[in-house]
Amino acid sequence: MDRKPTSKVIDSVVTSILCLTALTVAVAAVHREFVKPAIAFVPREVEPPRFVSDWQKWSHEGEAIGDSSAPITIVEFADFQCPFCRRFQQAVDPLVARGVVKVSFVHFPLTAHRYAMPAAFAADCAGRSGRFVQMANLLFAKQDSLGSKSWKSFAAEAGIADTGTFDRCVSEGGHHDLVDRGLALGKAVNLRATPTVVIQGWRFSVPPYDSLEAIVAKIRLREGIYAVADK
Repeated sequence: MDRKPTSKVIDSVVTSILCLTALTVAVAAVHREFVKPAIAFVPREVEPPRFVSDWQKWSHEGEAIGDSSAPITIVEFADFQCPFCRRFQQAVDPLVARGVVKVSFVHFPLTAHRYAMPAAFAADCAGRSGRFVQMANLLFAKQDSLGSKSWKSFAAEAGIADTGTFDRCVSEGGHHDLVDRGLALGKAVNLRATPTVVIQGWRFSVPPYDSLEAIVAKIRLREGIYAVADK
């Protein structure tokens, strides 16, 4: 039996649900950090989420966070000095802890944020010691201390044993491939603000801070329906 018409109808319905949810989120909160300049404002129009066909390639450009077997992948373009990135992290962390989602954290430090780039380097250096998540959590939690607290102190608090090697990694510069690749990807896809999130391929113009769990549940429903329909 040909199920393609049914799949198209389901896809249309779920897409509509996602759009309505995203617009609801937009009414509630639309502040973000922008590239030039870094400002917060309410846009006149909010684009509905759109599907990115090659989104899985994007997920390879970031630091992996969470259980690799989690059913939903979120690609997050973020800046450690961006307060709205911190807010999104607070929304996504419980889902990561429950194994519902995994995150690909793509570095996109904004030029308007003085400490965003060195913070990205610090997180990258922490990742080389297997402590990226701990460092990222700390950078967001102590965002107000960026620039006043040494990166070496951050490293020690993040549980990095060899803080000497870490300090050299940060201070001596060199290549930070993940940071470079994140910036290159963001520019290639015309990224204009942080956080920009792609949830299982759906790119949101406004991050769903307060309705993330509901949106993830709807996308899981969509994936589940297709799994049944394809049998």
